[in-house]
Amino acid sequence: MLGSDSPPAYVSERAPEGGSSRRWIVFVHQDGIILSTTVWALGELGILRASLDGDRRLSELYPAVTPGGFAYLRVGLRCLASQGWLEAPPTDDPGTTVVRWSATGRAVAPYLDRYVAAGAFLAGFDRRDDDAWSRPWDPRQVATYGELAELAADRWRLGPELTPELRALVTTHLDATLVVPAMLRLLETGQIGEDGPLLAIAGLGPAI
Repeated sequence: MLGSDSPPAYVSERAPEGGSSRRWIVFVHQDGIILSTTVWALGELGILRASLDGDRRLSELYPAVTPGGFAYLRVGLRCLASQGWLEAPPTDDPGTTVVRWSATGRAVAPYLDRYVAAGAFLAGFDRRDDDAWSRPWDPRQVATYGELAELAADRWRLGPELTPELRALVTTHLDATLVVPAMLRLLETGQIGEDGPLLAIAGLGPAI
């Protein structure tokens, strides 16, 4: 996703009617994990909302940026640009990097709070231990997962103004933020059998 300044081909594709393209889902799930954590981080830094209020240089949006911090911000902004959400990718200088949202980015903007919430949830999985994914989730993570799952069941409550293609992209991005951690947990606890995952009968069960 980060290797090009233009959206990859699969971004403009629509998941096939009546079925699913594994290639499309895998790539868009990958994007969803990166985008949600990126959007959450931009929100934490105060950049997200300010950038949506008008085109501004990154040095104005975040004057405290350091050279090392700018390197990370460039990666994040390139993530947004790769989806076609920004008019242009970042330059090599925060003083000349203008965060200018595209028409597609502004269409998604009313729903960025979903990405922020999902990104905050994923950011809670910050352990680097070998057994990090086999440990039970804490009560806060379980509660947040349940809240996000309710949104997902309602297809993230996206408005009718989104095109079918953009709706499919956004819902698949956000679905990934629930699917990936759950699958990692099931995998690391040996609860994925030959016929699929061994899910709890009620609630999230002991797997979580």
